[in-house]
Amino acid sequence: MLLLLVAGSLLAATPADARLDNVVTQWINATQYAVATTGAHNVPSSRWYALTAFAIHNAVVTGAGKAPAAALAAYAGHGINSALFPWNQPARYDTLIATQLKNVSAADRKAAADIALPVADKLLRKSAGGEFSRWPDFKPAPEGTPFAYQFVPNQTFAIYAQAKDATPWLLTYEEADQIAYNKDPNKGPVFEPSHDDYLATVDLGRKDSLNRTQEQTDIAWFWSLAGNTTSTSGIWLDIGREVLPDDFSIEDTALFYARAAAVNWDAQLVGWRIKYTTLHWRPTTAFRQGFPGFQPIPDWSPLIRVPSHPEYPSGHTISGGALAEVLRRQLGRDDVPFSIASDSTPWLGKRSFKSFSQAAEEGSISRLYGGVHFPSANNDGLKVGEVVAAWVWDRVQPGQPIKLQKPKHTWGWDKDSKDAKEANHGKDAAKDGKDGKSGKSAPSAAGQKPATATSLRKPWLTVDLGRK
Repeated sequence: MLLLLVAGSLLAATPADARLDNVVTQWINATQYAVATTGAHNVPSSRWYALTAFAIHNAVVTGAGKAPAAALAAYAGHGINSALFPWNQPARYDTLIATQLKNVSAADRKAAADIALPVADKLLRKSAGGEFSRWPDFKPAPEGTPFAYQFVPNQTFAIYAQAKDATPWLLTYEEADQIAYNKDPNKGPVFEPSHDDYLATVDLGRKDSLNRTQEQTDIAWFWSLAGNTTSTSGIWLDIGREVLPDDFSIEDTALFYARAAAVNWDAQLVGWRIKYTTLHWRPTTAFRQGFPGFQPIPDWSPLIRVPSHPEYPSGHTISGGALAEVLRRQLGRDDVPFSIASDSTPWLGKRSFKSFSQAAEEGSISRLYGGVHFPSANNDGLKVGEVVAAWVWDRVQPGQPIKLQKPKHTWGWDKDSKDAKEANHGKDAAKDGKDGKSGKSAPSAAGQKPATATSLRKPWLTVDLGRK
């Protein structure tokens, strides 16, 4: 039922109902729909939002002065989303791009496609594989281990342990480690879970709490944003649409979302380094098991479902801290009022905030009301996001395409691989239909037509159906 409500709300509350509505926000919204309807968590959804935003930004920058910005953004958004979520292409993406290009000339369409589609394809190839695709072979601590992460009842696996070793988009691998593992307070925040703040969660986070108010319960559900929503990253992208100027250009919108997506993903990876190093237990485990000075409460249960990964720091608040800081930097102030609805609680309507900080802090304490985090995890999650935003913001510049960090380990197809060289050779040979040595047409396999420029000129098209 919730999935139907969320999908319906995304259809009804398309960017036309938001303050900023242009080709860029429409494709971000298209990715949000895919996130909600696939049930993706915040980590992979952060990655998908980034790929959409990066493809659009890079296409708009690369094609500046050569094709209309809106057409470049449309082809890039369509190319990325169709590759990531092909089941949505016919009904949603093809329909959307047709509307966006309705008044664009054939010549401008071709110019935009010839630039944007290879940009999107290159981004897909460069982001494929890497450490995020590896099997982490993670095992939690044995049951009964004090302060250590263990599965809560009905959990049999942990999610995204491999993110601990993944390469960020724009931070270097070493910079991410520097932030996550810093032990010198003079060089920045030291991220370590507290063992002294548990009691704040034991009552207010309990499912049957007698002291949690109805508003606190509503806040917990409003910000829960688990599967079948656009995720906690998605609600902050919505906030961006609400507060950015409604006359923002295509170029400026693309730049903003590229910055937001880069900051958010890199912050998540720093947070996951900390999570899978500190391996701190969840409140459910702590309160049922007990610890020095605290008697076990065997039937203690949280208000909301416990995520399947270590407790410290909070991934939700990492995104909140990161994207609130992005908005502050974009608009030059924090005290921007706005109202926003949540996919988790369509029945509650919108909540109103006086500033980005207020929203981020409410999202943070919501995890305590939900019973899934201790205060230090929430507060330090905000700090992780803010610190990474300060490092990454200026690395996405106007008029410059984003260049991703190369993973330490990759199984993708890069320009130096044998496959790439062979494909490039084939493309070059097909360019004039000649065999480089003899000057004759390149030979074909038995029963097949010779390779032609028509069949090979599009490197993202890997199947030749023999059509002209």
